[in-house]
Amino acid sequence: MILTQVQNTIANKGLIKKGDRVLVCVSGGPDSIALLHLMVDLRKHYDIELAVAHLDHMLRGRQSAADANFVKRITAKLGIPFVIEKKNVKKIANSPKMSIEERAREARYNFYQR
Repeated sequence: MILTQVQNTIANKGLIKKGDRVLVCVSGGPDSIALLHLMVDLRKHYDIELAVAHLDHMLRGRQSAADANFVKRITAKLGIPFVIEKKNVKKIANSPKMSIEERAREARYNFYQR
């Protein structure tokens, strides 16, 4: 059922075309892990090439590293290329008024762009 809903959304919004290369950004949380598995299920249907990106924000110490290792293990098991980057978000300061959440989002978007 959810797979059909995802396919309908992809079709209605024109998000993926056959043969596309798709970067799945995975935090390690349940939502992004579910997205990854959905994309794996849709890989053959769309004839797409998948890769996974994970940014370790280094905000939660060992838990951040554990999330990165978790995503790495899942991608290895699924046979999907995996790219990780670490960024000490606390040290990024584009503006003194910028919150940690804004810094983390900006770091993620910059990483995904590259």
